[in-house]
Order: sequence, then structure tokens, then C-alpha cells
Amino acid sequence: MKDKQLRQQLADCLRYYKTLYGDWAGRPYKEVHIRDWNVSCEGYPSMQDLIDECENQEYSFEEVFVDGYSIEDWDGYPEYHVTLDVRLDMSDKDWFDDMASSLSPEWQYDRYKQYLEMEKEFK
Repeated sequence: MKDKQLRQQLADCLRYYKTLYGDWAGRPYKEVHIRDWNVSCEGYPSMQDLIDECENQEYSFEEVFVDGYSIEDWDGYPEYHVTLDVRLDMSDKDWFDDMASSLSPEWQYDRYKQYLEMEKEFK
């Protein structure tokens, strides 16, 4: 983290999260979909095809997850798919926003602003 103020705010949020919920919040990740092969139409990809696709997308093969699933097509026959996905850590800013919204939701902040406006109005 390059931004020291953001880092400090994130650390404060994590400490407060620990006191509220009794557990540390792990850094979330997002899944990025790289490729989906329809095995029924395209045939099974070789290991070299998987490695080449990772290199084309500029991901290391070590960080890629290979998975498969099947669905039923329009006439009732199964279609088989092979997918490539990668998990990337959430950015510092996104993680801070996620932590801040879990500790103090937006609707709660809006109600507090409304309270302050009404307090000024009725004094």
C-alpha cells in the first residue's frame, strides 16, 4: 500500500471489525473469468492450450484455476465446458470501501446526515 493515510484508515477499520465481530476480516478477492471452452463443440483443450491461453491473457499458469461443468442444451443433451479463472486480491481502495460499508452501512450514514439537518432546523 502506497497511500499511508488509506493504510492507516484500513488498519483502524480492521481493528474495529475485530472488536465488533471477534474475528479478523480476511482480504477478499475477485474472480476474473479468462476463458470458457465448450467441449461438445470445440473438443477437449490440451494442457498446452490452457497454458497458451494463460500466456495470451498475461496470467501465470500457477495462479489460474481450471474447472469444468455441464449444462443441458436446448434439446436435452448435456454440454460440457472447461473454464479458466483467476483470483485477484481486491485493491486497497475497494477493500477499504468494503470494510467501511460493513462497519457503517450507507443507509445508516444517510440517516445520520438527515438527523443532523433536522437538528439544525428545529433548534
